Amino acid sequence: MGACSPSTATRTGSTKYGWRRAARRGEVYRPARWSDAAILEEHDFTRELAEREIPVVTATEIGGRVLHEFQGFRFAVFPRRADGRQSSRT
Repeated sequence: MGACSPSTATRTGSTKYGWRRAARRGEVYRPARWSDAAILEEHDFTRELAEREIPVVTATEIGGRVLHEFQGFRFAVFPRRADGRQSSRT
C-alpha cells in the first residue's frame, strides 16, 4: 500500500524514546470524504484480517480509540516494524 488513496493523505514520522526508535505512520482523512462509520468499518476489517494472521497494518489504539480528530481533520496512527516495513505486529 505504497500510494495514498484519493481519500487520504499520508505523513510519516518517527520518534525516539530513549534507546528505542518507534516509527509511526499517520493517515489523515480528507474532511467530508468518508463518514466516521466507514473509516471505522475499514479499521475493523483490517483488524479481523490481522487476527487471521493475514499480514496487514492495523491502526494503533490510543486512549481506547483508533480514529482521532484535530482541528477538524480525522486521522489514524499505524506502527512500523524495526526493519522499516509496516506491520500489524508490534
